Amino acid sequence: MTNEAIDDAQKQDPGSALVVLYDLEYAEGSFLYFYPGGYDNASLSDKVQFRDISGTVRTYEPFPIEVEGFDISSDGSYNRPTVTMANLENTLRTVIDGDFESLIGKKMSRRTTFQRYLVGESGDSGEGNAPVELPKQVFIIDRIKSKNVMLVEFELATPYDLAGIQLPRRVIVGGACPFKYKGAQDSLDFYDRVGGCDWESKFRQSTENIFMTREDEYIVNTTFTAWSSGTANRGEYFSTTETTPAGFYKVNSSGVLSASNRVNYWQCLVDNTSTAPSDSERIKWRRVRKYAGTYVTSGQYNAYKDPQFNDYVLHSGVLWKVKLTQDANNHQPIKEGPYWTAGDVCGKSLASCRLRFYAKVHETIPTAVSASANKSQISLPFGGFPGAVQRR
Repeated sequence: MTNEAIDDAQKQDPGSALVVLYDLEYAEGSFLYFYPGGYDNASLSDKVQFRDISGTVRTYEPFPIEVEGFDISSDGSYNRPTVTMANLENTLRTVIDGDFESLIGKKMSRRTTFQRYLVGESGDSGEGNAPVELPKQVFIIDRIKSKNVMLVEFELATPYDLAGIQLPRRVIVGGACPFKYKGAQDSLDFYDRVGGCDWESKFRQSTENIFMTREDEYIVNTTFTAWSSGTANRGEYFSTTETTPAGFYKVNSSGVLSASNRVNYWQCLVDNTSTAPSDSERIKWRRVRKYAGTYVTSGQYNAYKDPQFNDYVLHSGVLWKVKLTQDANNHQPIKEGPYWTAGDVCGKSLASCRLRFYAKVHETIPTAVSASANKSQISLPFGGFPGAVQRR
């Protein structure tokens, strides 16, 4: 609702006092909300409330502060505003629970609105709605300009006026997708969506569990038949076992290596073949991975010296890959860390994108992938692969 605030600001009499608010992220995820206080007929001790971009109400405390240098110039060097805060009896140091030096590099936002758009006033945008405000200014605390027992003065810089900062922040590599995998899916709050990859929103349904490795191998939970001889047909799943192959080790929960069998999982891509599954027969077979159903604390989930063969498990709808063997006496909470990592990841190539968007669930096995036709009415997120194809 920025346009509405801009229209007000251009009027000779906006009909409401201008209010300037500050958000200081003094630690990751922790904010200090404050403002100078005393706008129009408000008391210097009055708190005010204003909504953030998601509609959440934030309470701004009155705080002795003096700012200057926020004017914007069309030429010359970037402005570097200064913010002077009262530090009577170490008030600020107590609030941030740390030294002033810990604020260097932290983000400080300046928000400007009119009194009538504050929470509880006549122009309040309402619960869950974005606020009415002028464009927000974001700065980084670059250095402490001065400090004494009475006050501390910080110098701010724009994010693109700092040494070592690269624009754009996203590194573009030709032929590689820069989007965050599933960063734009519908299950995320609108303001949390990143990039343009909406694969899960476009494809996945409640009965479809399609997961893939970084190497573009499907990860399925279905029945595998041990391959011996005979024939196989399109879409069927088989397993082969190599008895303690040289260099293949299981890593137990204490980190000790031990020789182990290697189980390989395959899906047939053609009809009526008697050729045994192998990586050299990629026209007829593709290697897949198997996940061990839903996570249970009594389960045995193994890691191997070659992490491609580590076990996968489904937990709360998310696929995880074990990093260190988890036995009945050594189960660790499932989260990203030394014991678990995300199992469903993207290879970031055009082939990776195609295999995901064009995947089709097996007609009779909802937990498996079809080896035949592509799923219709699905398109790749064009624009995610800069330099892949030159178009005029």
